[in-house]
Amino acid sequence: MKKHLALMAFIMAAAVVSAQEKGRGDHHRDMAEKMKTELSLSDDQYEKIKVIDKSYKAKFHDLRSDSTKTKEVKVKSMHSLSDTRKKEVESVLTEEQRSKWQAQQSARRDEHRAHGQRVANDRAEKIRKDLSLSDAQFEKFQKANAAFRRQAHELKQKQLSDDTRKNEFSKLRKNYDKSIKSIFSKDQYKKWSEMKKDRSHNNGRHMRQEPKGS
Repeated sequence: MKKHLALMAFIMAAAVVSAQEKGRGDHHRDMAEKMKTELSLSDDQYEKIKVIDKSYKAKFHDLRSDSTKTKEVKVKSMHSLSDTRKKEVESVLTEEQRSKWQAQQSARRDEHRAHGQRVANDRAEKIRKDLSLSDAQFEKFQKANAAFRRQAHELKQKQLSDDTRKNEFSKLRKNYDKSIKSIFSKDQYKKWSEMKKDRSHNNGRHMRQEPKGS
């Protein structure tokens, strides 16, 4: 079980970083053009933002290619680069453009969060149906998931070494698993474990088949 949980944690973390890196790459490729259209940038502003984009594309590329850094370090560095880049880009804008751009970015984040919540809800409903959970079981299951997500987020915000973070996350996964085991019947827990195993296998296969440079 411990090995399975560790494998699940690794696959989840790798998938998240892969999605983040790909998403940021797409974002950087169309940023200048998007801002020119949406904010009516002057030619001078457009050229300055293109220069900033080019500089940070190289930095993000170097970071993704750095095999000496762990996934956790890369994620932290990604956030740091994004924050610095955001400040440089916004320094080029007028106050009106900056306010408009920030509002648009906030709306996009809300949309992404709403989409993520819909996906989580759909997944939970599928589990409810597949395992024939009672209303009481499903309510406890949802609470356990919410608690796990909150604790995982809090753990991610702490300044910890990679080894300590992995150990803490392993404990968190173990406690979550115990919580779910106390909610489900023996047969439900067995089926749920098999579902997790199938999903981790499919995620791992997708990562192996993903073409390089995508």
